[in-house]
Parts: sequence; structure tokens; C-alpha cells
Amino acid sequence: MIIEDSFRDFLGIKVVEVGEFYSVLEGFVKEEFLNKMKTAHGGFISALIDSAMGVAANWDGNLRFAIQLSVNFVSYGKSGEKLKAISKRVGGGKSIVFMETVVYGEDGRVVALSSGIVYGKNVSSEKHK
Repeated sequence: MIIEDSFRDFLGIKVVEVGEFYSVLEGFVKEEFLNKMKTAHGGFISALIDSAMGVAANWDGNLRFAIQLSVNFVSYGKSGEKLKAISKRVGGGKSIVFMETVVYGEDGRVVALSSGIVYGKNVSSEKHK
């Protein structure tokens, strides 16, 4: 189940694939998302990561939310480039889940690496609409 997200929609980030604590999302680096160096702003890349982690964490319709997010930028996103974020569970239990997300450029290079923690009590998102 993919929870609606108006911020994700505003940024043009698309959900490509969802599985059990797994997701693939893509977003284009628009002109509006460039920093003074004319590369993708870290805020856009972080939002892509946070969105991918959120979709993966909420794959089953239960509400889980980020309580920690750490991002390491190892390359840059180019203007007009499609970035792909792949997020997956790497540990945790029922309430606390550890996630890892990698953002790739179109040429396969790693743009960013992220670790995050999500928390939830397995409450259905249907109860919060």
C-alpha cells in the first residue's frame, strides 16, 4: 500500500516498485532543484531518500515514520538527470526498523548513501485518514 504524499507529488517523485520493506523511487533534477553549484540541492536528494524510506517502511499500510535520517553525499545530481533511490530494511524488530537507502545517477554512480530509523506500532493508515 502506498500512502498518499502531496510533498512527494509536488517534487515529481514517482514510486516505481514496492515490496516488503523495500522500494524504488525516481525523481528528475529540475532546474528549481539546483543549488548555486548548478547540481542537485541536498534537500532534494534528502527528500528523495526520505520518500523512498517512507514508502518502504509503510509497504503494508501500517504507519511508521522516520525518527533518524543520516545522508552522505558521495557524488552529485546533474540538471535534468533522473535519480533513483532504492531503500530496504537492514535490521530491527516490530517497532523500530533500520533502513538503508542508496541514490543512483543515470550512469549508475552512487550519488548518496543513507541510513535511517523508522518507528511505528503497527497501526493501520486507514485509521488516520
